Amino acid sequence: MGRICSYLGILLLTFIFTYIFNVKENNVLLIMLLIMPVLDCISFIFFKMSTSAELEINNDTVEKCQRVFCTIKLINKGILLIPFIDYSLLSNGKIKVNADIYERRSLGIREIYEKSETLAAVHIGLGEIKLDDIVIRSLFGLFKGKVRCNEISKKIAIVPRVPNIEGIDMLMESNEASDDEDSSSLIQGEPGYDYKDYMPGDPLSRVNWKLSSKRNKLVIRKSLAMGKCKKIIVLDNHIISNKNFDDISDLLSEAVLGIANELYLADYEVDVFIKNGGRWKDTSVNNVSDIEELQIYFSTYIFSYDIGRLEGLRIYDDNKYDVILVTSNKDEEISIFLRSIQDKCNSVKIISNNRTKLMDEEFYIGTDYELGRL
Repeated sequence: MGRICSYLGILLLTFIFTYIFNVKENNVLLIMLLIMPVLDCISFIFFKMSTSAELEINNDTVEKCQRVFCTIKLINKGILLIPFIDYSLLSNGKIKVNADIYERRSLGIREIYEKSETLAAVHIGLGEIKLDDIVIRSLFGLFKGKVRCNEISKKIAIVPRVPNIEGIDMLMESNEASDDEDSSSLIQGEPGYDYKDYMPGDPLSRVNWKLSSKRNKLVIRKSLAMGKCKKIIVLDNHIISNKNFDDISDLLSEAVLGIANELYLADYEVDVFIKNGGRWKDTSVNNVSDIEELQIYFSTYIFSYDIGRLEGLRIYDDNKYDVILVTSNKDEEISIFLRSIQDKCNSVKIISNNRTKLMDEEFYIGTDYELGRL
């Protein structure tokens, strides 16, 4: 609007000088000013037809905290130079985009302009980045408008990491052999211990690297899953709305994955129960692909409050099992849930980011994924 007002002002002054003050030399300038909007409109229409934009990303799935590489393309398919193109890059908060990713460019004849940007995947979920406000201006600047383009918005599934949980041994049976056990019988795999020398064909997932480094040879855990208590991990999907909602949901998701992975590697039977839409999803963790399946699941999972959020859980298992509840809450519903299952399982452990103590066997997990007793 400012440019049009300026144009009208210059046109009025030129008209006054030409016909009121009888400055005949201004006739040419007046004619040029009169035909300028026509030329500008034609150039603007031509520029819009000749311009396109694209947004490319290196991957449609990334782990949290990894980098997202995107390429911005501005294309001039015409035979005229395009003087001004403005664009900015925006995101939905799951991906960190610098607020100052804004640029004004000009494009030469049939020129393709490319620029790479490095973004950060900061929260689990469905991230979206898009080119926004792709504005093109006419030759003299009297007209401007947005360019309609395809492929200027991209969605990225941000999956949680599988962190190493420090202190995971506190969730295992207390009579298990310690990694620091310094005994020759431990290496020989005599009764009473659950380690033996590595033999070709043994799974590398059972290698005790700490003990192996001490003995200068590979030592593995025997498969004692049948003699161990099954672990049932239950996720409480309610998070009180606050400014740290995304941080807490990330912590809980990755805590479930990290604990399940550590217990699986220690040869436990592991089941993970997650409630979504009023139904409990039960995932047995028997191999790495089950962990990867949970990663993908959490990338689209939405934490929300369900009435009776911990009700309806049915664990059909004749063997003994331990329940590990991962939660950010310390409310009455947690107490009701604990009372409902305490006679059906071997033990119950609460893992939370909340240091308020609710029961004797309770653990706090920090953002560095260090597990400690409250």
